Amino acid sequence: ILPNADLTYQLRSSLAVEPGDGHSYACRVEHSSLGGQSVLIPWGHSRCWGPGLAVGITLGVLSVAAVAVALWRSRRK
Repeated sequence: ILPNADLTYQLRSSLAVEPGDGHSYACRVEHSSLGGQSVLIPWGHSRCWGPGLAVGITLGVLSVAAVAVALWRSRRK
């Protein structure tokens, strides 16, 4: 149990699973403020874009910059 700055408390729980195990997981929250109801939150798969996204964005920005410079030079003449 961990204290918060507003004098409330939080409880943390963790579970280590192997990637690609084929199972699906959800988190069920029960709290007095929910009026006896519980909330079920499915745990979705996170996407790791990796370096491919950064490379793609960099190439896109460089391409746009090259076209802009080429247009600027052609209009300048």
